[in-house]
Order: sequence, then C-alpha cells, then structure tokens
Amino acid sequence: YAEYAAERGIIALTLNQLLPINASSSGQICQMFGLHPRFSLLQSAFGDADALWVANMGALHMKNVDRSNYTVSAQLFSHDTMQFDAWRVDPHDVTGGTGVLGRMGNAIQNAGFSCGMTSIDGVSEALVRVPGGP
Repeated sequence: YAEYAAERGIIALTLNQLLPINASSSGQICQMFGLHPRFSLLQSAFGDADALWVANMGALHMKNVDRSNYTVSAQLFSHDTMQFDAWRVDPHDVTGGTGVLGRMGNAIQNAGFSCGMTSIDGVSEALVRVPGGP
C-alpha cells in the first residue's frame, strides 16, 4: 500500500477504503490488491472464482526484464498504441493478429468449455481468436 500511496499522492484512497483482493495463491510478488470501493461486484465475483485478476500488464517489449535492465520501446504517450498493446498483449508477436481475450477464449474452448464473446462497441482487437481455433 505504501508504494501505491506514494505514487498517487493526495488522490490515493486510504487503505481502509480499498476492497481487498487476495492473490496469495498466485505465486506472484504482490499477495494483496485493493479495488476502488465501487467495484464490490468485481470483488465478489473474484472471491467466487467467477472473475480473473490480471496483474503487471504493460508495454515492455523485452524478455527477462527487471529493474536493472529494462528499456521501453513502445510509444508510451500514444493512446492508440497503448490501447492496441493492451488489447493484444503479444509484444513478441507470437500469435500475430490475435487478441488477449480471443486467445483466452480459445484456451477455454480447448479445455472443453463453451465460451462466447461479444463486443458492445464494434469490432474489438482484444476478441480476435487464433485462426483455425475453436
């Protein structure tokens, strides 16, 4: 919380205002996350295993990055570029032309579950599935 509060300064929510998300079983560094108080439905859905929590998404285009060796080659101040990178989450172009949610949909169907996706705002890059996938 201290790092969050330092970064957000006077606009930071207090610790007791944040809704906790327990990520202790995830194996990543942060074991707890805090949601805005208006996201109580998301907190409940996560607690019921009906929602995912994706942490540490960003635009670093390198493998094996840590604080001592990172560089950023993305256009960090270009809204369109950052949206595109967030929709795809494929900086090394492993599955070119697909979106992160589309690939998740492929994986869900490959595991034998039904998965439908709909965009409420036209065609979404995030929903593009792997060609030839289910």
